[in-house]
Parts: sequence; C-alpha cells; structure tokens
Amino acid sequence: MKTPRLFVTAFLLLVLAGCSVQSSQLSTLMSIVRAPSMDMSANIWTLEYGDYQAAVYAVNASDATMFSNTIGDHIVFDGWAITDVAILNQNRFQMRLETAASGERKYLRDTVVTRMHLCTPWQREDRSNGVLFIQSCDGVNGYTNSILVDSEGAIAEIIQSVDGSSSKLRLIKS
Repeated sequence: MKTPRLFVTAFLLLVLAGCSVQSSQLSTLMSIVRAPSMDMSANIWTLEYGDYQAAVYAVNASDATMFSNTIGDHIVFDGWAITDVAILNQNRFQMRLETAASGERKYLRDTVVTRMHLCTPWQREDRSNGVLFIQSCDGVNGYTNSILVDSEGAIAEIIQSVDGSSSKLRLIKS
C-alpha cells in the first residue's frame, strides 16, 4: 500500500517541479522595479502661482498631461485647459475646473461651485517664436488664459486662472 502512495507522490513532485506559478501583475511590477531609472530632465517644468515656485514633471496620461512633484503638487492639463490643481505649499490650494463647450467655466472646491465665468473660444496669434493661443474670460476684472506653442510645435508655456481671479498659474518648460 505504501509503494503506490510513494510512487504517486514521487510522480506528482516530478510533474509539478516543472510548473511555475506566475502573475501578470507581479511580472509587470517586477519589470518596473528592475527597469533602469529614466532621465526625467526633459520633462521638467517650473510651476509658478503667486509667490510660490516649484519644479514639476510632465507625465502623459491617456487623455491629459499631469504635472507633479514629490511635494504633492499636481496640475492636470487636458491640452487646452487646466482641469485640476493641488498646490500643497503653506496655503494648501485645491481647485477643480470644468469647461463646457459653450465656454462656461466652473471653479469648484470639492463639489461646491465657487465661481462661474464665460470664456471666448481660443484665438490664435502667430509669433516669431511660435504660436500664442489666447482666451478671454469674464469675471470680476476679466482675465485671459494663454498657451504658447514653440516653433517646433511643443507647448512651452501655459498661463491660466485656476481660481477665477486675475491671479494666474504659470507652467514654463525648463
């Protein structure tokens, strides 16, 4: 009786020894950990908001670009408008922005609309160093948002109101 049991056990050990258990998620994670570190210097931008200034890194997502750093600052840019901001300096500023096709721009803290403005369609101005896109918005004093595209077709500077006032958030390609 012991011989068949021993034979079956030995057989199973031999068969199973060639098997390995794999997880695609674990494999992906391990490849990221083992991957050589990337040079992010080509993706460095400077964030300016009021008297606050910090370096941020641009990372492309599926439908937007996120600018972030190790401090916790992040800005989401959809190609035309900044849609989400968190600047975690001493003021801990956070705002979400929604722009409708009609040009209506809402400024939200959590789910509360703090301001609502009407913005014109983007206007194009050709410049010697590229193209400047300008958008005018109504508000208490009115303001403009702008996007500078360099002569190679890359965005070089984004200047937009992120709180509904004339104060601007500025992202400059370093």
